[in-house]
Amino acid sequence: MALKKKSRAQTRVCTCVSFNCGTFSFRNDLGEVQQGVELTLKAIKRHAVEDSLIHEAQNDTEKDHRNRAYQSNSDSEESASDEFDELDNSELLQGHQSSQSAQSNIQLNLPAQSHLESPQNEPDSQTDCSGLGHLNSLEIELDGHRDIYDCSSFFSRRLLYTHPTILYSSLFAAVCHILNQASAGVSSYILKSQIELLKITLSHGVLTQQSPRQLKHSEQTAIANIPVDIRTVVHWLQINPRLNIFICCRQCFALYNTEDAPDLCSHSYIQQENCAISSKTLPKLSRKRISDLSTCNYPLFKPNSENAPIRQYATQDLPHWIARMFSRPDIEEALETSASRSRQPYNPHLIKDIQDSRLWKEFSDPDGHQFTAQSRNLVFGMFTDGINPYGNRQAGKHVSCTFFVLVCLSLPFEIRRRPENVFLAGIAPGPQEPSLELVNSILRPIVSQLNTLWKSGLSLSQTFQKPSGRHIFAALLPFFSDLPALRRSLGFASAVATRMCSFCLLTKDEINNIDSNSWRKRTIEEHRIWATEYQQTTKKAERKKLLEERGVRYSELLKLDYWNIIDYHVVDSMHNLLLGLLNWHCRRLWQMSEKEGSKKIAACEKKDLVEDENPEPKSEPKSTSKSKSKSKSKSNENSNPSNENTNKNKQSSTSSNQSKPNPQQSTSTSYQPIPVTKDTVGPTIHTLDFGSNTDPSDATFNPYAVADQGDDDVDFDDDGWGGEWTPPSDSIVFDDVVVSYINNMLPRIHIPTWIKRAIPVLGKASFGRLKADEWRNLFTIQLALVLPALWKDPNAQNKSLLHNFAHLVSLVNIALARSTSISRIDAYRHHIKSYIQSSLLIFEDVELAPNHHMAIHLADCLERFGPTRAWWSFPMERLMSDILKSPDNNQISQMEITFMEKFCQMGNLRALLDTPGLPASIQPHISQLKSLFEPIPFKPEIDTRNHPEYLDSHIFNELIEKLNDQFSLPGKEWVSSTEFCQKDLEDRLIFSPTSSQVILLKNHPILDVNYSTHIVNKNNSVVALKPGLKAAYGQIESIFKHSRGISSGSIQSDVFFLLKPLMPVPMGKGNPYSHLSQNYEMRLSLRIADTEEPCILFHENEILCHCAWIKYNPGELSTEINFETLALVVLDRS
Repeated sequence: MALKKKSRAQTRVCTCVSFNCGTFSFRNDLGEVQQGVELTLKAIKRHAVEDSLIHEAQNDTEKDHRNRAYQSNSDSEESASDEFDELDNSELLQGHQSSQSAQSNIQLNLPAQSHLESPQNEPDSQTDCSGLGHLNSLEIELDGHRDIYDCSSFFSRRLLYTHPTILYSSLFAAVCHILNQASAGVSSYILKSQIELLKITLSHGVLTQQSPRQLKHSEQTAIANIPVDIRTVVHWLQINPRLNIFICCRQCFALYNTEDAPDLCSHSYIQQENCAISSKTLPKLSRKRISDLSTCNYPLFKPNSENAPIRQYATQDLPHWIARMFSRPDIEEALETSASRSRQPYNPHLIKDIQDSRLWKEFSDPDGHQFTAQSRNLVFGMFTDGINPYGNRQAGKHVSCTFFVLVCLSLPFEIRRRPENVFLAGIAPGPQEPSLELVNSILRPIVSQLNTLWKSGLSLSQTFQKPSGRHIFAALLPFFSDLPALRRSLGFASAVATRMCSFCLLTKDEINNIDSNSWRKRTIEEHRIWATEYQQTTKKAERKKLLEERGVRYSELLKLDYWNIIDYHVVDSMHNLLLGLLNWHCRRLWQMSEKEGSKKIAACEKKDLVEDENPEPKSEPKSTSKSKSKSKSKSNENSNPSNENTNKNKQSSTSSNQSKPNPQQSTSTSYQPIPVTKDTVGPTIHTLDFGSNTDPSDATFNPYAVADQGDDDVDFDDDGWGGEWTPPSDSIVFDDVVVSYINNMLPRIHIPTWIKRAIPVLGKASFGRLKADEWRNLFTIQLALVLPALWKDPNAQNKSLLHNFAHLVSLVNIALARSTSISRIDAYRHHIKSYIQSSLLIFEDVELAPNHHMAIHLADCLERFGPTRAWWSFPMERLMSDILKSPDNNQISQMEITFMEKFCQMGNLRALLDTPGLPASIQPHISQLKSLFEPIPFKPEIDTRNHPEYLDSHIFNELIEKLNDQFSLPGKEWVSSTEFCQKDLEDRLIFSPTSSQVILLKNHPILDVNYSTHIVNKNNSVVALKPGLKAAYGQIESIFKHSRGISSGSIQSDVFFLLKPLMPVPMGKGNPYSHLSQNYEMRLSLRIADTEEPCILFHENEILCHCAWIKYNPGELSTEINFETLALVVLDRS
């Protein structure tokens, strides 16, 4: 893309002090090095104003210090008894001395309290109410037709010269108001209370037995300058976003300019029967037939009011947000790091992020160059979803507001989802979400900004690293959401329509076809033609016919010429796998029954597989009667690519009349049902992902053994079981007996404390609907440890259920891993197809749902975009939940703008706390303000009861051996201090002494995960070790910190773990976990609980991860296993 350079005639050289322009230099037209920065005339004028304020403050301070300062010169004549007040208390309000050229005793420049207006009406509140006209022909231009975006306001150094007391008080109130959701009244109360506390401190001091005194006039004047209204603080800190506010039609979501909007909506469209407002509720003037093209005519303003719109919609200004982001000190360096990573060749064998993916490295600009290889090119991902602002209530009228969010994927993963790095594009007002093509009106201003940033880009007058400015481009890549929101926004038919898929043309009656090679894929060229034909059709019946035949409507996103609407949208793993497949498997396939009522749980409908919160109507499941199941089985055979094998398996299943095993008879110990109390409450959602596989053999232990093998090494046709798929004798697999057994086992499972959502009991309606994390932990941890013991009897029914379950857990673990590869994606394809095919054979009375088909397409998304955590909905769902906690007026169409302002203020405030533009004297105290969202790092607890502690001789010898192996010094060998002292002086030159003295620790964090000894916390004490070590698993006996001297008197400290190794159960012992750990991605292993093996020492870098575990008593798993065992599941997230 060609950069548009600034004309020399439009620029001047700036050497100001306020923005440090004088510290830079550039080469002019003559090739000479010149001091200063080339800026636009407007920017130079703004810098000059800042310089003049600083210069004026300096002159006033020198000429009339008595009138300008907060402390008068006469204060020095007071008695010595008041010396503390003068030097300590009064200095709280005295001008803060700084190393900069300007004096720091400048009074706070705030707007007068009496003239304070609402932030939405303030000229500096960055709210643009002029709108952009009727958006049918909308084109947003950057910064009001200016070629260069003036960024000087983001580089003002005015806060450097603000008194620390005033600034800290303001920041504290702003943090409470914005980050902790304190109301405006409470926040203003905090400001006033701080003023009173300051008065008491100045008057009485902080020492005991100190007599109070009257405040001086200068002190009272300074205190009066502290703001008492939180709106004043927000305005002064300049953390308001720039919003474009439009009038939004309540009927059709058409947008209008606030200045020239008509009284009635003039938008023409084809109305739907299920539109947001029924035609019966429209005014008489706007009632009309509900077919074909017609004018909306819905009122835009409230009756009997002057220009009060019924509903408004706000979008955030993307250029302004980008300009603010590039003014921060850490952004450009982070973007360059990502660009350097993007320039690396594509490696299909290790993909850790979207920046390593194939599509990321192949995405090109109009000139054919790699777009992501330059740090000036930003790539965004778009997320949308609707949420009830009043909370998810089972009863009551459905209310929804729709979020549109852009995530800057060009930033490193660690920082890209911080609020300051997330662009909240808009929140469509409720009470209903925009349906079908009406969402195009909401998308139009967002798409227009993206189009401009792709075609002409954005010229910034300056950035943090480039004071002369730089040109920025931006593009959109992945679009992720749940199925209903995705289909509405992209113009695809519903997931229950005839053309149910957005990737291929498979019809609904072909849903059982799992041979992806036989599906006809959609193409972007064909899609654009079909979408255009749909848009140009003005007859409702014709549109309905086209939608049924092709499954395509028009989407505003098609205006992005570079954007491939087919390849650039993804299947969201959270909704598809966790809230979809796992939910469906438990409720429809296993038909879990409620223990409380001894009834079967109501069968979930297909819409439960579509989305969690707002299911689409219709599509009731077919009857499960035997007569209908037979005909359905025949249809499944016809549509299944393996008809012959299916028929043989079903014949075998009908001849198998084995009875269902009693889980209580299969164990040597009986358990009582677990009581449930109303006080049991689960914690908040946390992002969880799982990684690789474990093998029970220590000799071949590799956490990536199955999924990371090459295609030639993996036999996907052999999962360690060659039996036939046999249906269970009872259609209700999870009946009262099974659920009771599981609930008795759940309390025995030890799960690390960082797993926040593990359900305490299964099948209890009192615990409400399970969240995504709870479904994940239930299947991949809890049931993975329990079901092998439940279904251990070697009959065809149990094996069929267990291996079908193993395929499901494997595909979830692979899909949600933090890294992927071509071999892992092939393994995912194998498991998803095996799972669906076996489900069709085992559960004959249950048909497939759209999410089963979409889960197959998830493999293509993994191949294009890499690991799912870069484009899943977990963090976005939490973001929406956090935004809705902001105080608001509880009024639909007004609260959405409030939510936007609060979230944007939160991001800007967080960024402000990290900026170098704050006074140096306040920096040590900023960490306390930031601790609200960045907790103080964990400090391990040190056991000082037996301090100092010395290692036993054999452990100390093992430590010395490990030091020489991993931490050797050049030309020297580690020896004990005693041995060192016994050597001759000449021999000591090749040795280095170390002591056996250590500091015992109870806990120790590794990558923010806390590990504990088994005495302190058993849940955090069982670990898996990295491959190639002396053991594969162990239980933490002790943790200690060892320090030793190296060179030049420096000290090196390391943390070591003393582990009791957990040995594998010998083969051929009736181990129900052996086949699952060898052939599936379940990461299971069965170990001997108590052994006489000596403890082994490991460095903290050799710890792989935690394990969840359950202890089985002797004979509980098998009569052959007559000793205590631990069943483990490895919680590796890589």
